[in-house]
Order: sequence, then C-alpha cells, then structure tokens
Amino acid sequence: MGTANSSHEKENDVPAFKIVLVGAPKSGKSSVFLRYIKNQHVPYYTSSRKPVIENSVRKLNIPGHAIVSVTLWDLPGREDVDLRRTYFRDVDAAIVVVDMSDDTSIEMAGVWRREVLNQATVTQPREVTTNSSGLVESRDENPVPAGDIPVLLLGNKYDVIDKQVREDKENAEREVQDVCVDQMNDDRGSTGEDENAQETKDDPWSYNPSFPPQRGPEPGEKKPACVRLLERICEEHDFLASVMVSSSANDGSVEGAIQSLVRYLVVKKYPHTVEKWRPVTSPAVHSRQGETIPTDMELLGINQFDEIFQRCDRIVKRVDDLCSHQSLAFRRFREACFLLGVLESIKCNLETCVECLKEAFPDENPLQIVEKDGFYHLEVQTTRELNLRKDVKLVFDVFNMELAASSRAILREFPDLVASLQNQEEQLTGVCEQSEVISALEDLTDGQWRVERNRARMNHARHKAEKGCHHTRTMAEKIALAMVW
Repeated sequence: MGTANSSHEKENDVPAFKIVLVGAPKSGKSSVFLRYIKNQHVPYYTSSRKPVIENSVRKLNIPGHAIVSVTLWDLPGREDVDLRRTYFRDVDAAIVVVDMSDDTSIEMAGVWRREVLNQATVTQPREVTTNSSGLVESRDENPVPAGDIPVLLLGNKYDVIDKQVREDKENAEREVQDVCVDQMNDDRGSTGEDENAQETKDDPWSYNPSFPPQRGPEPGEKKPACVRLLERICEEHDFLASVMVSSSANDGSVEGAIQSLVRYLVVKKYPHTVEKWRPVTSPAVHSRQGETIPTDMELLGINQFDEIFQRCDRIVKRVDDLCSHQSLAFRRFREACFLLGVLESIKCNLETCVECLKEAFPDENPLQIVEKDGFYHLEVQTTRELNLRKDVKLVFDVFNMELAASSRAILREFPDLVASLQNQEEQLTGVCEQSEVISALEDLTDGQWRVERNRARMNHARHKAEKGCHHTRTMAEKIALAMVW
C-alpha cells in the first residue's frame, strides 16, 4: 500500500491504495467516509477528534475485472496535536471534501490541497542492520513530487443546493402561473370562453433522475453559483477533477466518485492488473433466440376492445423497436472501439468505452462531448478540419447517428407513450365494466383470458418504456462522469 511500495508489487498481488479525506470541519468528511465504507448515514454532526481508518475490498471493471484494497483515512479538520506528516506518509491519493452550501469552504479547497502536497512523504528502505534483537530495517522519508499524488475535489451536500434550486424554480413558476391565470381570467371574462376549453400538456422533458451516479444540474440547466465556483477552484488549483455528491442520500454518488478515483489509480499504477481478454476475430452481434416477448395484440372481434388493442399494438412495437435499436447501437459502438484498438476487451461498459476513447486522442485535439436534446454528441475539439481515418470515423458515426439518435428518440417519445398506455389502460377498464361487453365476452372462448394477456403486454411495454427512460438518462450521466477523468 502507498506510493513507496507501488513499484514493488507482484503481478498477482491485490492492488492496495491509501486515500485520505481532508477538509474543513463540518464539510461532511465523516459522512462521506461512512457512506463509502458502510453505505450508512448519521443524521447528526459529531466532531472528529482523531483519524478513523477502515479498509474496504472492492471490485472494479477497468475494463477487465480487478479486485482492489482501499484503505480510507478520515482525518479530523482540527486537532490538538499536529500529526499530519504521519497521516500523509505513503499516501496514494487525497480527497478534499468541501461544503457546497458554504462558499468559504469551497474557496479553501486549494489550501487543503497544498497541505496534502507539502506534508506527503514516501518511505524507502535505506539499510538493514543487525543487533541483539535481530534484523532492523531503517527507512528514509522523502517528499513526494506534486504530480505524483492525484487530489480529487469532492463537493458534498449538493442535496441542499438541489433543494433550494427546486424551491426557487417552483416559486418562480408559481408566480408566472398566477400572473397567467389572472390574465386568462380577464380574457375569459371579456370573451366568455369556457375555462376548460383548452388543456395543458405536461412537458415530457421535465424529469428528475432517481439515482444519478453524480449529483449536479441537468444538461442545459443554468449552473448555480456554487457549482461555477467549484469548477473554477478545481481548474485554478489543478485538482484531478471536481465531483458533486450527497453523502446523506443513498444515490450512489459517493460510491461512483471514489470508485472512479480508484479506477484511475489502478490504471495508472497497476496496468498489469487489467485483465487481458483474447482477441475476438469476428465481433459480430449475435442475437439470442427465444427470448423475445410476443407483442402482437390479439383481436377479439369486439369493436370496443379491438380499437384499444390496435392502438396499443402500435405503441408496444414502437417501444420494442427503440429499445432494440439502442441496445444494438451500443454493441456496435463497443465493437467499433475494440476494432479501433482503444479497448483491450470487447466486454466492457459504456463508461469504459468513452474513457478509453478519450485517452486515445492527443492533447492538442481532445475528445469532447456536447449536450444536445438530453443526450451527448461526440466531437473532436479542433480549430481546423480533420480528415479522420475510416475506423475512427466509424466510431463517431455509430455513436452520434445510432446510439445518440436512438437515445434521444427514447427520451423524446417514451414519456408520451407511457402516458398513452396509461390512458388506454383506463379506457380498457371502463370497457370491461359495460354490461353488453361482459355478455359478449362470455360468449368467446377464453375471452377473459385473452383480454388479460393483452393487458399484461400493455403493462410490460409501459414498464419497459419507463425503465428505458431511466436507463438512457443514466447512460448520459455516466458519459459525463467518464469525461471528467
């Protein structure tokens, strides 16, 4: 464990890292520590008087599978005796935790980073002597070069900011609605229009991800002042990256941030742990047979039922088509990255594909993502026109024209399709309660059973669409997180 021993590890050893949490008192270091180690949260504040040390063994996908040992140190923000030089001995990485609701805490992040770099030391064996007790090994402590210790800036308590932003947005919308209602009432009073003559339609884009891997504003939303301050401090003081989390919420944000830091350390210091998969000579997509769920609605010969089932049949097929296209597009993108040579395994996730693709581009022409209609578009940052190789162009075409296009279609269409299926379900329930329909249904062989089977297909498609929306939003968030590192 530690910087000193990284070069002496054997290839079959488990990579081990020492990571320290530093920051001002009340920034939430202990909460971040407890959330990562035990996935727990204590709702009250207790000042840390001494360091707390815990070890955790985790599994990573980088893209091969690897097991790592993480020793996390929760250091007090204030202590009576200064022992920081001891705490920072053989440290591999540091995390500066700041309070997103406190601008002073964010502005002091650079001071904490400098504290780590000034105090960090690496121990190296000097000589082995013999005395009456046996062999004694003496070690030297040397300062660590600043660039050898990555420091992550972690903005904690973003849930407080998120709540305030939502409240301000709701208050502003309520004020606008009140003004509009007053104006509409005045207009109706003068024209005599019925107040129910026009219906309002919900915006299908107004969503909130359930469990985002990283907290923060949605793509396209205006960033709060504290977020802009965090990004500026990160850039000015050369932090590895800035990530916003909420240790009080069980949303995976703390886990995702620290796991990404550990993955960065593994790739940097233990490249031999990346599992070598055998080359795939023919990376063609193989479809699995016998797993598709039949989507054709069974018509009963009863007009009230058949009209509903015909409308639902088109919706169900659209949901299946878009989900299949997105899944196929991801596999094609992964295979294109593998054939380009940026992946050592064809079995990896989207986050790893984007991260490895980003590393393959030079600093003068880096890979960048551009938000467009809720999803991202891959581009190369350049001031001149580039003639991309055919295999490179294939990667961009598959991502932008297939994966991104199908994902945007899912985000655009699925909310309306879910609402339509819910509406058809309500109509179907009303039809089933009509006496003349009940008598006609009883005359059919297995009529009730066929209705319930169609209803099950409708519910399956609705849940599939809801899951598809959530999965697509998570994909976008993982792409953004991969571009941070």
